[in-house]
Amino acid sequence: MYISKKECLKLVKEHHIRGCSMFSKAELVAKLKSEGVIPQEVDEKERNPERYKFIKGVRKGNKKVEVRNLETGETISYPSIYSCGKALKVNPGTIMFFNGRLFDDNYEISILS
Repeated sequence: MYISKKECLKLVKEHHIRGCSMFSKAELVAKLKSEGVIPQEVDEKERNPERYKFIKGVRKGNKKVEVRNLETGETISYPSIYSCGKALKVNPGTIMFFNGRLFDDNYEISILS
């Protein structure tokens, strides 16, 4: 059974157990077990499997980026948004923002799928 630190602190407060405000999660679980508030089966090391579920969809590969210099007509292709941002000396979020727009009045940025 999983129990979070917030839940432990809530139980401590509900049962008027003093001196636990600076305890770590392991110490809180041990104290609650010794007071008989939670059953002995509770494992403080167990992780909630739903907690990191969102990470599975974060990265699905790099997106290629083409940057066209409007002054010279030259087109440069980058393997990722990060490498494009590094070459232009800007944050990768800036590259995402200027997708299909003019950047610095000289560059037209296109993110390819």
